[in-house]
Amino acid sequence: MRTKGIEALAIYKDWFHKNVLPPAENGCCDKLLVLPWSTGQPNYRDTYRERPRFTGAGFFFYNVLTYAGCPEYVVPGQ
Repeated sequence: MRTKGIEALAIYKDWFHKNVLPPAENGCCDKLLVLPWSTGQPNYRDTYRERPRFTGAGFFFYNVLTYAGCPEYVVPGQ
């Protein structure tokens, strides 16, 4: 199971770097992928919430860059 997961990540990473954020001639990517992380409403850290409902099966949108092995930068709102 672990081996299949590693193989699947390698396939995704290869596809991502060929089709979504391909590297420029110098080996670095000259593009950005901007993803909305929330609806723009305040999201206070000291508020108790229900636990996330993601089951671990399938593809989780917020990990698109992590799965591809790309750096991630978060810009906080106001």
